[in-house]
Order: sequence, then C-alpha cells, then structure tokens
Amino acid sequence: MRKRIFAIVCVLALIVALSAGAESAWKCDNCGKRVPETIGDVCPYCGARKHVHTWREATYTEPRTCVECGATEGEPLTPTPTPKPTPSPTPTLEPAPVEPKIVPFGESCTFQTQVKADGNVRVKATDEAYETISLTMRLVSYMLPQDYADRYANQYRLRGTEASVGFELLLNDYTGDLTVIPQDAIKLTLESEAGDVELGYRLMDAEISGNYGVKIDTNTPKELYKRYQYTNAAENLEYLVVTTYNDGEEGRILFKLKSDIAPEPSPAVIYPILQKGSNGDEVVALQKRLTELGYLEGAIDGAFGSGTERAVKAAQKALGFEQNGIADHQFQVKLFAGAEEETSDADQETASNAE
Repeated sequence: MRKRIFAIVCVLALIVALSAGAESAWKCDNCGKRVPETIGDVCPYCGARKHVHTWREATYTEPRTCVECGATEGEPLTPTPTPKPTPSPTPTLEPAPVEPKIVPFGESCTFQTQVKADGNVRVKATDEAYETISLTMRLVSYMLPQDYADRYANQYRLRGTEASVGFELLLNDYTGDLTVIPQDAIKLTLESEAGDVELGYRLMDAEISGNYGVKIDTNTPKELYKRYQYTNAAENLEYLVVTTYNDGEEGRILFKLKSDIAPEPSPAVIYPILQKGSNGDEVVALQKRLTELGYLEGAIDGAFGSGTERAVKAAQKALGFEQNGIADHQFQVKLFAGAEEETSDADQETASNAE
C-alpha cells in the first residue's frame, strides 16, 4: 500500500513538473528517461538512483570523462596557439640626398635628361614614351640693367629692370625623331644661395629682341638667353639651375652666374705735365687730341711750342681750368675723357663703310 502511494505521489510530482515547463532535469542511466530535478535523485520510472559523475577534466586528446562510469562530455581541449611575435618592420632607409653639381662660370657641363614624345620634360617615371638626350651647356654672359642700358639705351625704350643669362647649348649625337626645343625639354630657373627662386621668362635666341620656341639641332651649338626682371629680390641670385629628370629622379646642376676670379683693375693712367718746351710721344698725343677737338690747327710734330700753348689755353677755358697753358694730369684726364668711346665708334663706322 505504501509503495503504491509513493508511486502515485511521484507520478503526480512528475506531472506537475512537466506541466510547469521545468527545463532542469537529469537523465536516468538505467532507463534513459529524463527526470525533473524537482522529483529528486530517484527515477520514478525504474526506481534507480541518480548517478553523480566524478569528472576528470578534459585534456588536449580526450574529452571530460567520469572516472566511475566512463561517461564523456564535451570535446577535447583546443590548444591555445602560442602567439607569434610580430616582427618589427625593417626601417626603410631614405636615400641620401644627391648634392647638386656646381659649375663655375664659363665652364662646360654635360648631362642627360629624359623628354616625352611630345617634347616636354619627362617628370614622372610612369610616362612610357620618352627618349633620353645628352646636352652640353656653358654660361657665356650675365647682363644686368646697367649692361642693357650701356648697350641698348639708344636703340630701345628700356624699363631699367632688364637682365639675362646667356648660355651655349649643344645637343650631343642625337639620332632620334624628336624636335628638341630647350624651352620645353629642360627646366631652367634662377636661384639665390638661400634657395629663393626666380622663374624668369621663356628662352629666346637674343639678348633683347629675338625668337621664342627655338629648336636645336644635333652637334650644332646654339646660344640662348634666359631673361628675367631684375628687382630687389633678384639682387642675390647666384645660379642658373638646370633640373634634370631620369626615371623620375630629379637632379640639379647649378651654373654660377659670376666668375670666382676677380677681374684685374685697369691701371690708372698718370699723365705727365706738359708745357712749352716739352717734346715726345706724350706731346704728339696731346696735339692729336687738341686737333680732334678743334683747338689746334698747326702741325702735329711732338714739340710743345707757342701754337700748342695757345690751344691748351683755349681748351682750359672751355673745360673750366685756369688758363696757364700747362697741361697737367687733371687737365689731360678731362681732355681725353670719352676718347676711347669715340675711337670705337669711328672704327665701327669705318668697318661699316668698308662693307
């Protein structure tokens, strides 16, 4: 009777547990049925007691295992991968900057640069159609505003800021099909020692009035001019800079605008004192100059006589000196001033007439 009552109670408990939706249950090892935890440790179906596993922890080769019944649970352990040290990146060494080549004024320099099929500088290595050309260059002139004024003021209306660098350019042994125009094929700038840049104007084939877009032929030297505006900022310019490009790498060649050798000063002329009674070549030169200026009408004989004395006095009066008839140093400096320019002009006129 008691066993029947116990069974009824267990069944009722099972029904209550199942109706309550209990999820926590254990599996009977004897009959294989699931038993809610609320019923306890005895299976109501077969009366077997709940087996409590004594687990041996899983290893890398075996899952979790009960030491009493041999039941297993789960999977073998997954070995934790040993982290590999992240290799330190090898530092990329920056290439050492290439020092620009400095070329003294008047000296030649041969260099190579690459030109695209359209005749322009090949700046990027990705531009595929190109040719490499070889050029030789040397500076031949450096003109400032005063030089332009001395040479061209009587022919052109100048602004007073004209300046230019003249250079000779040679295209070496070129056999390709490109039309090489230096304005497009090479990059030219003017720079100071501090790195200030003056772009200047386009290349032309004359100092003051010439042609732009001039081409050069192989092995035929061509004189070209890089003109620019001479301002206060341009006073410190030191170099005409050629920038070359070869496979995308930039090179610089610095042509010095001025010579490192200081010109020797012309020796000062010391005129001897000439007066009545003087003789010699100095008197001849004096008489020639007096004749050129219209003060002397007599013979040029190298003898300082009364006629030469009167001519000296007349010149002294015209030039603002004391009229003593003595040709001292200061008087002769004034008298001969401009004689070289007049002689040069006369020579040019003679040559022109001869042509």
